[in-house]
Amino acid sequence: DHYPGVHGLGTSVAFAIRRGPATLLSLAPDGTGWRLIWTTGEVVESRYRRMRGPNGMFRVDDADPAVALSDWIAAGPTHHNALAPGRLEVEIPVIAQALGIRSVRVGQN
Repeated sequence: DHYPGVHGLGTSVAFAIRRGPATLLSLAPDGTGWRLIWTTGEVVESRYRRMRGPNGMFRVDDADPAVALSDWIAAGPTHHNALAPGRLEVEIPVIAQALGIRSVRVGQN
């Protein structure tokens, strides 16, 4: 229904997102290279089952939700993000440094 395609039906994936601790990530271009925007929190529920695609409600750790959302938008993430299981506070900065890109953490008070 959502992906009729020019040469036939398209495809999409649908699966449940596991509730629990998670890290939200966005790899975004900036004027001189890339930045890895990220925050930790938890997936608390999946709300849009009729969407027929993975979706989850994400609660940021240790931050006012309105401030965290404003800070996330100000950091300039891309439209499609990645969600990794677990709180990767140690791993993400190490990965960014190894890749030679800037790490931007959102929502840490």
